[in-house]
Amino acid sequence: MGQGLRGIPACVMVHLVGDRLREQIHRFSGEICTGLGKVACRFVEEMIVGIWASGSVVLTRIGRSLEEGISLRDTHKRLSRNLAKGAIRGRANKVLLEQRAEWVGQERLLVVDISDLIKKCARKMEHLGEVRDGSEKKLGKGC
Repeated sequence: MGQGLRGIPACVMVHLVGDRLREQIHRFSGEICTGLGKVACRFVEEMIVGIWASGSVVLTRIGRSLEEGISLRDTHKRLSRNLAKGAIRGRANKVLLEQRAEWVGQERLLVVDISDLIKKCARKMEHLGEVRDGSEKKLGKGC
């Protein structure tokens, strides 16, 4: 059996990191979930875990990483349905903006780069406009 930090077995270290990560995710999701119901809180926690585990914000990848005992299609539908709820989105936006607003001050630059996301097939899409693709160095429709 391999040894981790401070002579602690590696398998124990994995569990300690996992427990610590679960605790941090639970605490963070709890801040977002204040005033929301149990189902909404479970959804927020699952989304955070899914985004972290998959390394993506694509729902099918998140659903796959959750490894639920139901079909990926059903998981995707559930995640989509919960994402559409305005209360969850509104509460998450409010909490995250409040937390990050402390970082922005007079001396800090806030730079937003809206380029680089060309949508070649998009005709009607929220926030669709003319953007510059940095890798191909050309203009196109995107958001």
